[in-house]
Amino acid sequence: MILNPDTHPERDIYFIGGKVIEILEDHDFSEIDILEIFTSVKNSTGVSFNLFILSLDWLFLLGVINKGTTGGIIKYF
Repeated sequence: MILNPDTHPERDIYFIGGKVIEILEDHDFSEIDILEIFTSVKNSTGVSFNLFILSLDWLFLLGVINKGTTGGIIKYF
């Protein structure tokens, strides 16, 4: 995939996905609430909710995360 050099990295799903992975690595819980992750990512990057959800979709397609039984996120790494 070719990345556009004119975009800001904090508005890229690769960057946001990396931030989500960092947050998931720091937690020892098997399932984490989506809003808790969004709050942490928003505080560090200022990301919109739509872009955050798009990055979660991308991580799901890669097989890095999955939906938990209570609606949270389960990490698969």
